[in-house]
Amino acid sequence: MATKSCDGTNNVLVIFLEEKHRQLVQSQFSDTLESSDSDALYRAFLEDTIAACLTLDSFELVISSSSGEAEKIVVGAIGNLKLSLKGKAKTRLEQNCIKLWDQPEMPLSEGLQKTFQKCFDSGYSQVLLIDCVTPTISHRMLGTAHKLLKKKDIVFGPTLEGSYYLIGMSKFIPQLFTHINWSEDELIYSRIVEVAREDGLNWEELELWYDLQQPEDLEYLVRDINAFRMIGDESSAKRTEGVLNTLIEKFQREGAD
Repeated sequence: MATKSCDGTNNVLVIFLEEKHRQLVQSQFSDTLESSDSDALYRAFLEDTIAACLTLDSFELVISSSSGEAEKIVVGAIGNLKLSLKGKAKTRLEQNCIKLWDQPEMPLSEGLQKTFQKCFDSGYSQVLLIDCVTPTISHRMLGTAHKLLKKKDIVFGPTLEGSYYLIGMSKFIPQLFTHINWSEDELIYSRIVEVAREDGLNWEELELWYDLQQPEDLEYLVRDINAFRMIGDESSAKRTEGVLNTLIEKFQREGAD
């Protein structure tokens, strides 16, 4: 029997929080930012990701985390969003339409495999999975993935570095995890394509995008936030923009001293 969420959908969108990503963001920005600032940036990434996902009411939202520290950040992010969001997104939060899953510590390939398997075993018909290091992910991108999965076995979003910012399935495909080392394969995008072709799977890719794991990536982030505002989009990456503005003001004050 298919799972039904409080929104009546049987699709699920998982924000899969890799502990290494949180630590990587904090360490990569540590040379240019104080630890409290890099923490604030990561929290803003998460809040903007959750806010974007809540706009896609064709999917139930699950946040999967593997550490007590990550869970505290998630709970704090949800609390902040309840105070700042409006409309349908706020209603979904107040109705507790976000599920929190504990993610046991294990190699990434195994963790991803168990997460997808758990979703399909629970009766979901489409599963999308992202992290929170792409705070500029949009309703349009997520909606496109949803449409593609109606006809495709796999959909994925490749990054500039050859990795991924989204992967989705319309059925459980274990070979994507048993034939790929998600922790060590540098060009994971190429390996996904290779396995999909070898096994005769129907797949499609989204537009090339990026995730934020090193200071240079902030240039893409600032560019896209400016582009959002120019077209009248005042909500995408709003919290990340606020943190960045605070950091810029801080740097300007320090430079003037």
